[in-house]
Amino acid sequence: MSAHRERVKMLKRVNAHQQVNDPFWLSGYTDGSHHPDTGKGGVGLWVRDNETRILKAIPTPPWAVNSNLVELFGVCAAIETALTELTQEANILVIKTDSQSTANWFGWQGNKSVPKQPEALEMMQHVLELATDRRVKGVVKWVKGHQGTGSVVGYLNNRVDKMARDARLKGVPSRWSCRVNEERKQGPVAQR
Repeated sequence: MSAHRERVKMLKRVNAHQQVNDPFWLSGYTDGSHHPDTGKGGVGLWVRDNETRILKAIPTPPWAVNSNLVELFGVCAAIETALTELTQEANILVIKTDSQSTANWFGWQGNKSVPKQPEALEMMQHVLELATDRRVKGVVKWVKGHQGTGSVVGYLNNRVDKMARDARLKGVPSRWSCRVNEERKQGPVAQR
């Protein structure tokens, strides 16, 4: 376990100091749902580039035994999905979560802590290595959850929260993706 812990800490340092010139972004939102009585959990995630949106609802693995580990699984699943399934090249990936613990584990506001769970460390190591190998600076940012649907952040947080609950209750994964049509993509740009 200590080898994974040290590797994760080193990868976090490399990621934090990565310079990005001419940024091209990927982004996403994620949330988790955990029921302490049943021990079951699920995550919802939404990731995007300029052309594609991917939404997933995934039941959590057995090692995600509390809400912090469920949220961590969601962030890692979002990072992996963005880096392996979105087709556009990028050099920055920003994932937003309403879990301060998870954001801290990824170095939000300079935090150096990491989870203690061996499977969590292995999963973090995997996604940090994936980002490093692809030369993508990963940023996990905390956002206030449950703000209603009046803003983009509020709407997306609410959406992935419902997907996480569905994944926990149904226990089966689901996936949805779409390509943004050219007219819709160019519309807001023409109005600016």
